[in-house]
Amino acid sequence: MEAVIVRLADRFEQELRAFVGTVKGSFHDRFEAFLDACFTAYRKLSVEGKWADPLFKESAILSQMSARVKAAVSGLLTEMAEEGVRSGEIRLPYPSRYIRVVVNGISDLLLEGEQDLDIVRALIEEMIEGPHGAGASA
Repeated sequence: MEAVIVRLADRFEQELRAFVGTVKGSFHDRFEAFLDACFTAYRKLSVEGKWADPLFKESAILSQMSARVKAAVSGLLTEMAEEGVRSGEIRLPYPSRYIRVVVNGISDLLLEGEQDLDIVRALIEEMIEGPHGAGASA
């Protein structure tokens, strides 16, 4: 079981890195594409895949995989946010801290069984951009 989980985490991270490298455009375009990729992977693993098994959800190995996936997602999203700050597209005083809070919070929601990804997306966008897009530069 552990080997399967490690392979899943490896594949998720590789595919996410490859995907992020192909997406061009503004921070907002890249951010939306990133969220779509993450949510698609989440749906595939949690609803259709091995995470759907209740015993798997309780596995200690799952928490290790979750930590690894969160680190990969945080790193890639932090790079993206820092580029957005440098280009003036968004204003975040501490991009890595914001991203860490967002990723950890959203991860907790998803692991607790939240299925409405539109709500999750809205929360992420509000945390990064502020209410009514206040985080975006004028």
